[in-house]
Amino acid sequence: MIKHTLSMAMLMAASSFAHALSPTQPACGATVSRSWEQLEQDLALARTKDPLAAAEVLHVQSVRKAATREATYAAELAGQANDLWRAAPATAELAATLQQHAQQMGMSTCALTVPLLRTALAISEKAVGADDARTIGVLADLVRADIGRRDDTALAQDGARLMAAWAAHGDPADAQAAPVYRKMIEYYYRQQQYAQAEPLALRNLKNGEQAHGKEAAALVERLDDLAVIYYGQLRYSEGAALSQRAKAIAVKAAPDSLRAMGGRQKDVEAEMRKLFSNGDVRGAITRGEQELKSLEQTSNNYAAALQKALREREAATSASQMEQLSAVADRARSTAEASEKQLAAMRVRVAELYHHQRRYDLAEPLYQQALLNYTQAQADALELAPVKSDLAMLYRARADNERAASLQAQALEVLLPAYGPDHPDVIDSARELVLLYQRLGNPEAMAGVTARVPTAAATRAN
Repeated sequence: MIKHTLSMAMLMAASSFAHALSPTQPACGATVSRSWEQLEQDLALARTKDPLAAAEVLHVQSVRKAATREATYAAELAGQANDLWRAAPATAELAATLQQHAQQMGMSTCALTVPLLRTALAISEKAVGADDARTIGVLADLVRADIGRRDDTALAQDGARLMAAWAAHGDPADAQAAPVYRKMIEYYYRQQQYAQAEPLALRNLKNGEQAHGKEAAALVERLDDLAVIYYGQLRYSEGAALSQRAKAIAVKAAPDSLRAMGGRQKDVEAEMRKLFSNGDVRGAITRGEQELKSLEQTSNNYAAALQKALREREAATSASQMEQLSAVADRARSTAEASEKQLAAMRVRVAELYHHQRRYDLAEPLYQQALLNYTQAQADALELAPVKSDLAMLYRARADNERAASLQAQALEVLLPAYGPDHPDVIDSARELVLLYQRLGNPEAMAGVTARVPTAAATRAN
């Protein structure tokens, strides 16, 4: 597993999805001025005369309840409004109105936004067609909401559709397109779907060059994105060339800013790989430990900033203040989680080097700390699985077979459905598990693994 995960965490460590607020953190728009009693009267009157007017009142009520943290009631009212809108005659004007409502409510901070945008999208498709620019604009807002709420299941479908629409009909302005491209690239990278990520990274880079020029600082992150895709494909020379170009642009634009770049960690990992390949394992470890000290301090600082932002948000005295402070807290959380993932990734890199040296007493706590970092950063199961697999191999080497089998089984249960039986990480994990079950004298469990991953039958030597 170790040899396949050399660059696995690089893109995720460089950026993190904006935090999706829980039902107790609504922030769904401006303060509603009408009293609840007045809204109830307006609703009763509208229900008898105009379904669209009734839907508008229900929408306002849902925003009101979201602002007072009554999430379940807010969702119920919003659902009633969406039902009325969907039953009304489909017009471009209605779709645009709902899209504006969603934009005012907060794309990533309000749980009511996504169903509202799905209603707007359905209406726009009926009114003007799926290929109309107005419909594609609603779809783009929906994808932004999926990103903000970290809904990978929705993003897989909505994002793929948006990328296809932009490819067919042209990208919007770079300022609007680039952030969406980066999140889609990150999503596909996390899934190890490099064939999907690469053309998006190339398009985003080309758009940036056309919009800003070939030496602009805006290209640094785009070059980094494409570089880590190439690293993931084991195309190291191409990736290194892009990283060098990104570094040169960044230094030229702001000589003191390189430490803050996501590319900094990739440079450190590249140094470590070079030292390792030249046989200087001790030098690679020393370089990694130096970076760990810096990342630990940075992570602590960002964690403290997040706690301060959360305390200030809890002290909010109005809905408008709540919205502003929620946005601040979102940014602080996103930054803290990105820093936590950077720290986790570097701990894994150093742990792998100690593991290679069979210094298991030093590798084990680093793996365990990395798992904790990823968990605290709300990483998904696919980010945790390779670390669990590596730690399981360490336990096997120490003859702690039961603990190793438990961890390796957890890793395989995540890796296999995500990548399929022919992926090298899946094969490595399955073979490790077969070997462990063999040591534990469990032929039935061995047969179960080889039935799911046939190539695991050829286990490596003990």
